[in-house]
Amino acid sequence: MKALLTLAILLSITIPSFARLGETEAQSTARYGASLHSYPCPSSKCKELDFWKDGIFISECFIEDKCCEMSVRKAPSADFAYANPKGDTSVPPLNLEEAKVLLNQNAEGHQWVTAQTFPTDCTAAWDRDDGGTAGIIGGSLLLQNPDWKLFIGENGKAMRAARERAAQKSLNGM
Repeated sequence: MKALLTLAILLSITIPSFARLGETEAQSTARYGASLHSYPCPSSKCKELDFWKDGIFISECFIEDKCCEMSVRKAPSADFAYANPKGDTSVPPLNLEEAKVLLNQNAEGHQWVTAQTFPTDCTAAWDRDDGGTAGIIGGSLLLQNPDWKLFIGENGKAMRAARERAAQKSLNGM
């Protein structure tokens, strides 16, 4: 029991308090300061913002000012995060213990359970009892609530194209 308590304390110290699914853009900005980049979305309802703080890169998608998707990964600097969008082997990926801390912070009053099936590019995945999903992909933890899944179902192709254009523009500008 003492070991679990010690582990929980250590993880809470090493993983800073992250913005959470369901929070507003103003809450994220208060937590991190001004965003690094804002990406276009195919709908006026959606806005994607990137933040970097304390060695962690956070990308959040807001639908009607509610965070519905977020990706979290380690990065020694914001420039590094943009120059290495798929991650870099010199930076350790988020581990399962760190992912579980983030899952707990992003439960929104629901329970996460290990997914029975998940895409092959995930090293671990979880489902939430309300239909939310999460997975570790290339060292990043991707979290989505049901609102995101509804939105992306309607706007998925245009959203992916906008993200690819914005990422390429960021890389070309460096």
